[in-house]
Amino acid sequence: MGPYLRFSSLAVMVALVCAGATTAASAADLSIEVSGHQASGGKLRAALFNDAANFLGTPFKTAEAVASSNPAVLVFRDLPAGAYAVSAYQDDNGNNTLDRGLFNIPSERYGFSRDARGDGGPPKFRDAQVELREPSAQYPIKLR
Repeated sequence: MGPYLRFSSLAVMVALVCAGATTAASAADLSIEVSGHQASGGKLRAALFNDAANFLGTPFKTAEAVASSNPAVLVFRDLPAGAYAVSAYQDDNGNNTLDRGLFNIPSERYGFSRDARGDGGPPKFRDAQVELREPSAQYPIKLR
């Protein structure tokens, strides 16, 4: 192996390590401070969405915590900076679903980032959208 090849291999390895360090450094955490829940049981569940097309469908990430402290903090870790929306609810009966009653109205406490509300239904992504910049951000959600 000639000196040029050795130098090229070393340069490639250094470039890969630097690229990995850049990626890790650009990761940020999004903390959600959930209030308005019953501290007597159940779990708090939150879903993070990174685009309008999937909002309230398949989440980008999920988080959960035992509903014991008020407010409770749920954290989404290692996210790229950008726009996100969060929905959260208290799963009182542990069935991993936001239960609904008459007229499909939720029967468990729920809320959205930016306290977004829809007109006769869920809010739009843009109404619940929050910005995440490095290194972290924290937003409140009040369950109703």
